[in-house]
Amino acid sequence: MISPRLPIDIVKVGIEFVVGDLALVINSEALQENSGVRSYIPPDPKDFNFYVDAAVRGNEAFIVVVVFDRDGGFVDALSAKAAIASVLEAECLALCHAFSLCVKWGCREANFFLDCLQLVAAINKSVIPVWQLSSHFLHLFNCLSFVAHDCVFWLPHSANSAHNVAAWAASHNVFRPLLEREVAPFVATIN
Repeated sequence: MISPRLPIDIVKVGIEFVVGDLALVINSEALQENSGVRSYIPPDPKDFNFYVDAAVRGNEAFIVVVVFDRDGGFVDALSAKAAIASVLEAECLALCHAFSLCVKWGCREANFFLDCLQLVAAINKSVIPVWQLSSHFLHLFNCLSFVAHDCVFWLPHSANSAHNVAAWAASHNVFRPLLEREVAPFVATIN
């Protein structure tokens, strides 16, 4: 005879399931190994170094791209606002903006840094993890054909110059080209 499950047993199983999933997410080193993303070792700076992030508020994303030169000097920054269906879509759009800017400038030597491990793994493996985002990923892969390969890197939030700028842009509803003096307070301690 099967014993009836008490509500506490169901909750316990649910909590164990969620905690197990959370442990997988927290252990980013294991995720990196399984996703094919190399551990964060800063690559040598290139002519242009694009830091990319998105801050999501409801169904809107504030996308930020901050660009530095080889010596760490400020080159450009922008924020944009877009309607999105997921955080991954927001991160894709942010990287699309960075790639488009790079192609517009005719850059051949550039690095792209972002803190979305899932997106970096997908780009480096040339896979589309969510079919609903196929058009975004195809655009990213197309842009990569104009930019040097192996140029997309994962880095932690704390090292991403665009992370705090995106949060600031979202909290102040800012979506436009950004001035160096606006970006400086958020990136001065990072680079």
